Amino acid sequence: MNNLENKSKTELRNIIIEQNNEINSLKRSKRLYKYHYLTNMKQRHDFEHDLRQKFSNKESFSLVMIDVNDLHTVNRTSGYAAGDALLIQVANDIKMISEDCGEGYHCGGDEFYIICYNNEVDYELFNFENSTTSCESSSNYSHPNELLDAVDKGIIEKKKLLKRRNNDRL
Repeated sequence: MNNLENKSKTELRNIIIEQNNEINSLKRSKRLYKYHYLTNMKQRHDFEHDLRQKFSNKESFSLVMIDVNDLHTVNRTSGYAAGDALLIQVANDIKMISEDCGEGYHCGGDEFYIICYNNEVDYELFNFENSTTSCESSSNYSHPNELLDAVDKGIIEKKKLLKRRNNDRL
């Protein structure tokens, strides 16, 4: 006799419920893996995949990097709730602006990216208060890492300039 035939309808129903709970749990964990828990934006894994895909398809696009200024200081002086609120605000701004022009990603701590569908980006849209922004066109690069290096260097240079300006004011 089959093992299932020996089980009561209640036992079978409980097995099905347990399996459904496991499936739902896996779906939730997959969503948590894919989307940042705080900002509800796609994370680094999807960003890197999408970026490689666009290069593989030889698509023309722009990459915008947004780095939240002084997040560590906000966390330290005003508390993590204030830092979280700042990240959520930046994420909401990015989602609102990028919904018509591309896809936004939260790739770590204070680091956000937007893959814009074309090279015609209104750079000023992405200049948020308390952040530094860098933008590059994919057409200038032959590999995703070159493009990432370029936007990263843009952020570093702008932060150096910002620091110099702040020091000059003192």
